[in-house]
Amino acid sequence: MFSIHLPARPALAIAAGLLLTAATAGAAFAQSASPAASMPAASPMPFATPGPDGVIPVVPDPTVIGDGTPTPWDHVTVGADGTTLTIYYEAGAQPCNSLKSVDVTTADGVTTITVLTGRLQSAMGMMCIQGQFAYSTTVTLDTPVIADGAPAA
Repeated sequence: MFSIHLPARPALAIAAGLLLTAATAGAAFAQSASPAASMPAASPMPFATPGPDGVIPVVPDPTVIGDGTPTPWDHVTVGADGTTLTIYYEAGAQPCNSLKSVDVTTADGVTTITVLTGRLQSAMGMMCIQGQFAYSTTVTLDTPVIADGAPAA
């Protein structure tokens, strides 16, 4: 019997908020002729472009700090060959957060998928927007999980 375990999905609040700070004291800022001139220049934050389905495709990034944090996934599509899995999940904004890895294990006919995400080394000390964004990643298995419309033996 073929089974893909869905982890319990917490309510995801999709909210984007940008936190801005000024580098000057309140009195000096108030006396400035141009408040924008008193603020440090923001470095551009590159964002990945969503694909045609509105989801941002990603690959594992080895610069994610530590082992990564288990992240609930939303759904999985299985390619016609039975070995190509596309995993959809939500996580924090790039360029601060990324995919660490995807672990796929099969035991006793049950396939378990674990998505690990985390903070990038390059984002240390960087201000990041808050929110959840939709991502997808594709993994290829050594053996099919589904063959001819039935679980692989």
